[in-house]
Amino acid sequence: MSKELIIVTGLPYSGRTTWLSQKYSGEGTIIIDETSYEKMFKDGKYQESEFIPSLDWVASQVNTHMTNSVQRIVVSLLQSRPDHWVALLELAKTHEYSFTPVKPHNGYLYYSTNKFARNQDQIDWIQKSTMKRFTKQSKDKKKKTEDDEEKENPNLYQNLVTECQSAYAFLLQNRDVGTDVNKWLDIITKQFKPVIIRGQQLKVEREKKLAKEAEKVAREAAKLAEKAAREAAKQADKVQTEQSEQSEQTEKKIEVEQEVITNQVEVSA
Repeated sequence: MSKELIIVTGLPYSGRTTWLSQKYSGEGTIIIDETSYEKMFKDGKYQESEFIPSLDWVASQVNTHMTNSVQRIVVSLLQSRPDHWVALLELAKTHEYSFTPVKPHNGYLYYSTNKFARNQDQIDWIQKSTMKRFTKQSKDKKKKTEDDEEKENPNLYQNLVTECQSAYAFLLQNRDVGTDVNKWLDIITKQFKPVIIRGQQLKVEREKKLAKEAEKVAREAAKLAEKAAREAAKQADKVQTEQSEQSEQTEKKIEVEQEVITNQVEVSA
């Protein structure tokens, strides 16, 4: 059995997770779900700032399982635009895996329904079901009057819809490519070159930002450590001074007592 990498794309509430558990199971199969990245959620809502890190997490998981020669690795991606596949395909190329992309077989859904036959109806329904899990726009966090309707952030969700549409159009256009990783890499890197370059730039910017934040934290930690050392030294000096004063007082007390005893002896004599 040849080793295989499968990337499954789909929006939240598309039935992806249930379909995955039914379709891909058994010995020799590992399912890696992007939404398992623990930082992607906060208070039950998606955190946009953690979406790129979640892809890095997926790649690290894939690399681990490929290194261990797992026969079939199934990746469930929320961010489904093909330029996000490149890192995974590079790993597949290195570890000699074939590649199969998968999209929903019923428009944007992995199950059949008579209620949402049109793609736009499906998107609208998924959006309604999903919006509560996306963070609010900053402008909507301002104080509202009682008559104001609470709005949810459409931007993050719409980005995911756009990515899905891009992925599905791409897969339709290249449905005859097969499972050759090199062919997929060649097509994706050419067609999505500007997006890939921009993604690399954003990643570098993010790494620089994280490095600056780490330096700031290190500086603050050093300052705190220095302050703690000064406080400790100050406290040590205080203790030493108190001990010296106490010692002097003890010596004086002894001297006085000895003097008293001497005087008593002389009087007796």
